[in-house]
Amino acid sequence: MTKNDVGEYSVEINNKLQSGRYDMKWIRKVNKPEVNVRACWRISDKCTVTCDGGTEEAEPIAYHWRIGTEWKNLAKDVKITLVDHGGEKDITCRMKNPVGEAESEPVNNPLYWLHWSKIVLIV
Repeated sequence: MTKNDVGEYSVEINNKLQSGRYDMKWIRKVNKPEVNVRACWRISDKCTVTCDGGTEEAEPIAYHWRIGTEWKNLAKDVKITLVDHGGEKDITCRMKNPVGEAESEPVNNPLYWLHWSKIVLIV
């Protein structure tokens, strides 16, 4: 299949046109994504992380995040907070579509150091 084959198709068997039509789409494999930290300040207790990977012609894409040990199906952009995610050291994302999936390298959680510095101050 090539990009030129995109379009609507019907099926004919023994010279009989079958009911139903099929819409052929072109979907490219996802690229290896990377986690980018946005909207995060040094003294902030919340940040936004995004899973970027060049998604042109790769839709539909599902985004999965591992913040700690468990994978969760979330949006491309995720808000993390000190209370919910501060104790987790790494953040990883995965992009998945009908023809493949790719996982980012883990990145350091920008709230991790802040979580532990507050615990030390409390002690």
